Amino acid sequence: MKVGAAFLTIAWENDLARVRIGAIGLLVFAGLQLIAVVRYTNTINWSQAGGWLYVLFLVSMLVVTIAVLTSETQRYKTEQEE
Repeated sequence: MKVGAAFLTIAWENDLARVRIGAIGLLVFAGLQLIAVVRYTNTINWSQAGGWLYVLFLVSMLVVTIAVLTSETQRYKTEQEE
């Protein structure tokens, strides 16, 4: 729920410089959770959708936060060149 609220805040603010720290935090969180999934892969029931949905959610978190950070970095470089 809190992660969804964080993504809503990022979309609502539309100011990537202000949400950069939050995006970095979400990136670290998703990365650490994926490491935990890899580490404890034997304890996850892969025959049910829950495990796969969680991995899909984590991968989507990584993609969104990387996109936010990349676009913010590119915008910063463009502003510096002008």
